[in-house]
Amino acid sequence: MKKLTYIVGKNSNLSKNLVSNLKNSELVSLEDLIKKKKINKNKKICLIINKFYPSSKLNNIDTLENFYKSSVLYTARLLDLINGLNISNIIYSSSSSVYNSIGNDNYLGNRDLYSSAKISCENMIKNFCKKNKINFVIARIFNMYGGNDQFSIISKIQNAIKNKKTIFLNNKGESIRDFIHIKDVCKIYKRLIDRKESCTIDIGTGKGIKIVDLANSLSPKLKFKLKDSSNEEIENSIADNEFIRNKLKYKSFISLESFFKKKGNISLKFLDSFKIEYYKKNNIQKLSDYQKILNIDINYERILKRKISNIKLNKKKFSNSVILVTGAGGTIGSNLVHELKQLNPKKIILFDHDETALFNIKREYSKFSNIIPVLGSCNNLRLLKNIIDIYKINTVYHAAAYKHLDMLEKNIKIAVENNIFGTLNLINALNKNVKSLTIISTDKATKPSSILGMTKRISEIISDSLIKHNRLKINVSICRFGNVFASQGSFIEVLIDQLKKNQIINITNKNAERYFMSVKEACKLVITSSLIKTKNNFFAFDMGKPIKIFDLMNKIFNYLELNKKEIKIKFTKLKKGEKLKEEISIDKNYKKTKFRKILSFKETVYSSEEIKNLLKDLNKNLDTINQKNLVFFMKKFLRNEF
Repeated sequence: MKKLTYIVGKNSNLSKNLVSNLKNSELVSLEDLIKKKKINKNKKICLIINKFYPSSKLNNIDTLENFYKSSVLYTARLLDLINGLNISNIIYSSSSSVYNSIGNDNYLGNRDLYSSAKISCENMIKNFCKKNKINFVIARIFNMYGGNDQFSIISKIQNAIKNKKTIFLNNKGESIRDFIHIKDVCKIYKRLIDRKESCTIDIGTGKGIKIVDLANSLSPKLKFKLKDSSNEEIENSIADNEFIRNKLKYKSFISLESFFKKKGNISLKFLDSFKIEYYKKNNIQKLSDYQKILNIDINYERILKRKISNIKLNKKKFSNSVILVTGAGGTIGSNLVHELKQLNPKKIILFDHDETALFNIKREYSKFSNIIPVLGSCNNLRLLKNIIDIYKINTVYHAAAYKHLDMLEKNIKIAVENNIFGTLNLINALNKNVKSLTIISTDKATKPSSILGMTKRISEIISDSLIKHNRLKINVSICRFGNVFASQGSFIEVLIDQLKKNQIINITNKNAERYFMSVKEACKLVITSSLIKTKNNFFAFDMGKPIKIFDLMNKIFNYLELNKKEIKIKFTKLKKGEKLKEEISIDKNYKKTKFRKILSFKETVYSSEEIKNLLKDLNKNLDTINQKNLVFFMKKFLRNEF
């Protein structure tokens, strides 16, 4: 029995190209399907659905009713109508825009509506096919060009060259796109028609190019101007075409170079050298599981073979929260702000001494009047008091600290000032309105051997003891982190940078091992621990077993499919203050909490007199030339912990 292919969406550029490339295919409307329901009842049918609200009209949606009629409601009506047809499989033409279907804020633009409507249609197809035992393919098409296309950036560039007009590039042309020619899409669909399995796949080349690099390659024939960021512009959009290459055996794509050469005898200069291949597998539910490092996406779960725990938090507990986040511009601080924003607190005060970092994070939340940036240092006690009093802060997350081990070994005074006295100032600035203080610390504070470890351990001690001594009714939580996977300046970020620059990879010791956690896990630990009231006020995330840095490096090589023989590795030695192995707690007497994978524990308690004497000695020696005195007093104070 011959299989018929019905293509829904008569006005679609893709439909018109498909019908001329596929045998026994026909363009049909809903009305046609009603008629064919009677005529072709026993013939096997492949249904390709290309009908959706036109992308070209997205900037000016007339009414929401019309938008949803032409997208979600049309698809629903279509599925209701085809009951009774002998459909063997459905191919639904979706879009790469679905990877942006979860809005980043409370204000969604037209493109957000478009992508979320696409997801709704995808889910309807899946639901319908499951109920009726029909195979389906959800084909998420990336940036398609060619044919009668008048909408893509490629067609706009063509027209600008042809008419000698200037084109404006959104996001300053920094967005990365995966361009696939319509002929390639048709050939891929041809191979999909007889597939006897259901799947959701990306349709793209697997390689991307920055729009500005493409424009520069076409210069001087193309005249263009860079335009500031569009709020709806997706930054990176590149297909994971593993299925196309491995299952469909489709590996040869029409290149932009050959397209422009054929269309207008235009040569693209050096374009191939700009192309970027992403090592990723996009999944809409798991976008936050990826750490984007220097234009390469690293999947945390696949590297460490550990699922990221999804701890659900009750938004009601934060409805009256006025939150201060110190160090809001850093890796942890900025991600913490992002997680807190999802909980809808009254206000979030972003506090950081780095003007650029503060500017960048505020720009991200520019639409929100309840997210307020304040530039300043934790060494400014008066400023901290003013912020806490004026904004009526009731919840504090203290992420501000110097954290780079090697740097602090050479800058002892600054480390003591910032990590110890900065924390002391914050504690002294607190008032009776503050109900919760969370200190972000590190596993390097356990049996500390470095300036970083000692200053952070003392920061923990003064937070725990002095608040109790000051008789403030504040719930104090101290969170000890392992190494935060792919944070700024981390081993992984440095490794990727060295690989891209073809530099020698430096490993301090083959047996050095560390605990690792994702940024998401770190933030969940911080927020969750602030809700727990227990005598054990130290908290850590259950990170499993520590991982050898050398083994982690090899996992990343394998993940990126690199030829290890081409990589030069140099073994150095442990840096000053660096340990071969880290520990989370001295006693390791961990207690489970009501939150999965969040552990609590106790640490050594110091008297207020001991702490005051230490602070007095450190303060006296802050301005002395010999910084070793500071090390002496810290070691003397912590002598029972080494």
